[in-house]
Amino acid sequence: MARGLFSGLAALHARGVLHRGLSPASVATDVAGNAVLADVGLSALLDQAASASAEGGCGGPLREFGDPTRAWLALESVRTGRCERASDVAAGGMLLFFMLTRGAHPYSAGFSAASTAAARVRFGRGGRHAQLAALQAAAAARSGAGAVVPGTTCDDLENNLRLGRLTGLGLLAPLPAAQHLVGWMLDMETRGRPTATQVLAHPFFWDEGKRYDFLCMVGNQEEVKTSGKQAAFAFSRAWQGGGGAGAGAGDAAAAAAAAAAASAPPQESRWDTVVGREIFSYHQESQGVFYDVRSPLHLLRFIRNSSDLCGHSGEVPAAVRRTFDACGGIHRFFLRKFPHLLVQAWRGATASGWHDRRVFAQHHLPPPSAQMTHDE
Repeated sequence: MARGLFSGLAALHARGVLHRGLSPASVATDVAGNAVLADVGLSALLDQAASASAEGGCGGPLREFGDPTRAWLALESVRTGRCERASDVAAGGMLLFFMLTRGAHPYSAGFSAASTAAARVRFGRGGRHAQLAALQAAAAARSGAGAVVPGTTCDDLENNLRLGRLTGLGLLAPLPAAQHLVGWMLDMETRGRPTATQVLAHPFFWDEGKRYDFLCMVGNQEEVKTSGKQAAFAFSRAWQGGGGAGAGAGDAAAAAAAAAAASAPPQESRWDTVVGREIFSYHQESQGVFYDVRSPLHLLRFIRNSSDLCGHSGEVPAAVRRTFDACGGIHRFFLRKFPHLLVQAWRGATASGWHDRRVFAQHHLPPPSAQMTHDE
């Protein structure tokens, strides 16, 4: 559903049209169940939007949490009434968060009964995402049953919006790729946000096969093989959650990356214990390769070599095979054991400037800075 939403937004922006009214009420479904953008009554061409912004046409105080547009304004629209492509992207980030959490708002730490009910009607009572149950459990644990959580009133929500305070972002901790994407889309600076097209190219939208292939491709780069200083620095920063979001994102996405790193299990700093002694020992003995078990580059190389070893060798021990099969295959084994690695690898590859390498053409990596205006 989210893919259809942002495909529609990208199509509008490509034609020089702003939506200006993204909210849960602006998403409809066709007969096939695909999401389509609706409620385009506030849409305007870019030159018209500039005039409306000058007159304060997008801003103004929030009226109530359930308002179809006021609770979904970008920070700059709330502050100054300004509207641009990046403003639509920010509203889309709020809406994506709303969809994933079935009713929460990223600038509100609590749930709204009205918005949660609307989410269940529009997006279904059951979670379609494989890890949504874990997300909801984490949210419940944080808020407590029946607790009154600060940040649920209109005034709190508007204050959080004006300050760029993403009090709800932690609810997406079980979904690192989603947490990073929403944080990037809600960057306080418009130039720090992705375009709608870049949103669609984010790892959040990749299937498991594409995610695993990307990790293997990164692990096969010469800089990773040789642990080059520049790559080691970029990936170590991504691994630790520092150095921004790796794609030009600012405070919000950097905070999401840091939060993801902080919430990662402590043993991930020594990745051989996560892989398991049997698999690690077999791999090392079979290939005679030394691995630094604290290096993210060596983990990526290990994943790449494991794929090669299991794909071409008939001598893999039955116990190792059973371990991979129990997870649904080698790709799911590594994706589940290292849930934060995909975003870390994506940020590291982006920071290393690998966007123009042919091997990554299908992944559409953004340039290292991605500091572009959305009107270009």
